[in-house]
Amino acid sequence: MTLDNSTVFRVIQGSEITSELLQRCAALFSQNYGIWSTTAPLPLTSGARIRMNSKTLKHQCLSDTEHSMLAVCVADGVIIGHAFATLWPFDGANICWITQLVVSSKHRRRGIATALLKLLPGNGSECHAFGLVSSHPAACLALCKRGSANMRKLDLAYIKEHAPGIFATSPVPYLKTARFCGSLFEDSGEAHGVCSAFTNFHVDHDEPLEALRGWQESQDMSWPLGGLPEGNEFLCIVPNYSTVS
Repeated sequence: MTLDNSTVFRVIQGSEITSELLQRCAALFSQNYGIWSTTAPLPLTSGARIRMNSKTLKHQCLSDTEHSMLAVCVADGVIIGHAFATLWPFDGANICWITQLVVSSKHRRRGIATALLKLLPGNGSECHAFGLVSSHPAACLALCKRGSANMRKLDLAYIKEHAPGIFATSPVPYLKTARFCGSLFEDSGEAHGVCSAFTNFHVDHDEPLEALRGWQESQDMSWPLGGLPEGNEFLCIVPNYSTVS
């Protein structure tokens, strides 16, 4: 799959992901993901770029190497986008969880995130649902496209029913300590949004929320996942409608 003659997409299975590749992905994250918010706890510095080394990246995204994979987008030899994912059985089927999705700030709004997710889980594996937590609406929209879902008709009842079991069976470290938030799960009031997870990841929300306002204006509707409290990320889980005959 290519966007132009110099842009190539590929999937690497977990056991084949080298230390050098992890370092390149960690650099992409550190240079493009975001900055710490004003609520970030010490010793983190508000306004400083969020950085991640390859050791932390491996712990968060390759805790189950055998069932994990990485999709990358390479342009002129440089990784400009990547998506890590882990597959595990749940309720008689498999779920593909996107553990990290990053696209270079210079190459966004070109469909790269969606193209990366469409390659997953790869290796002939099948899954019946996709999920992620992210502060950026673009990641949620890309996930919906991967599952042939529609954000305008997002099945919140599906998320409410399946999220607890998915998190409980997950091998992904940051999901084991996450807490569900929002009116979908509790009578929390409008200030706590509709559907998010408290991951204690205090990324600054200014840029994602600006993008969200643009989406709401273009679609003339409210964001179905609601607001985003500090330290939270949107929680999005969609069935893989593309497998339905």
